[in-house]
Amino acid sequence: MNLSQALTKAFDTVSETPSMLIPSVVPFVIKVASSLADYHHTFQTDVARFFSEAPEAMEPEEAFRIMEPFFDRIVQDVTLMAAVDLLAWLAGVVAFSMVIALTAAHIQGKEMSLSGALHSTSRKLLGLIAASAVVWVLIRMGFCALCIGAFLIWVLLALVRQGIIVDGLGIGESFSQSYNLARVNFFDIMLVLLMFFLVKLFLGFIPFIGDGLGYFVDVFSVTVLTILYFDRKELKLPSAGVSPSGQPTLPETP
Repeated sequence: MNLSQALTKAFDTVSETPSMLIPSVVPFVIKVASSLADYHHTFQTDVARFFSEAPEAMEPEEAFRIMEPFFDRIVQDVTLMAAVDLLAWLAGVVAFSMVIALTAAHIQGKEMSLSGALHSTSRKLLGLIAASAVVWVLIRMGFCALCIGAFLIWVLLALVRQGIIVDGLGIGESFSQSYNLARVNFFDIMLVLLMFFLVKLFLGFIPFIGDGLGYFVDVFSVTVLTILYFDRKELKLPSAGVSPSGQPTLPETP
């Protein structure tokens, strides 16, 4: 299966199973609420009014004295925003993990409900969160290497969650499998990630809801990557010296 066929199959999968878009509603709502709160904090609070009305020329000591009453408020707002972003990230991990489970079931010709996908995901949730957090940290660390490191990590670890959900691998095994599979399919995975990233970048210009819409775009990218995972692992991993795990099995829908 070439990349264009995988993209077509992904769009067909989502159109035939539109329920896989529903889990992304939760992080979407959280992100929109966060954007509205950021707007309010930036333009409507006492802190914002102070900065907009403060004189341009001010001695550092005087600026510090005037700003001091706002410090606690700033710390509280920043802490709250960070907590909301963390909540959106966790909701995204669950949502996209459910998309992987639903895509895998669709490929295998099985019926799976949202509750079945959630059940399948919840049993592996700690491993999924840990693996996703490690990938997130590594990508951020990669930016220190002129973004090249972040880009390589982004591509090479793009299939970590697929390994955990589809094949039931441990965290270390899923990282190894993602690396070996992405290494021999680097160009295709890179194109998928870049293509949907550009779509999200464009949507990001839409006020308030742009970033949240990116979660729905990610549904399609995760579906494409899951389809590629199924298609390429049996063909490519043996040549990379890694034994395929066989036909994946998913728990029956409760």
